[in-house]
Amino acid sequence: MKIYRTNGIIAGALFIITMMLGMFDASSVQPHIEETLQEITAIGDLLVPGAMAVFGMAIGIVGIALALFPVVKRQSETIAQTYLAFRF
Repeated sequence: MKIYRTNGIIAGALFIITMMLGMFDASSVQPHIEETLQEITAIGDLLVPGAMAVFGMAIGIVGIALALFPVVKRQSETIAQTYLAFRF
């Protein structure tokens, strides 16, 4: 049971981290998406942290699936593999 608790804590922490990264991306980069290329180059300093935030979200989402795999596998291995495949 201790491993399931650890996996739950890891999944919860990753969920919070990915939500925070998503809020950062939505508040800083997303409003500038529909601007022209010349206007975007003026805010180039925001693009690198925004891209890193999206990359961090992708890693966190896969990490959540990996952390929850043993827990869900206990109920149904098919569902666990399907969940893992869709998150990847």
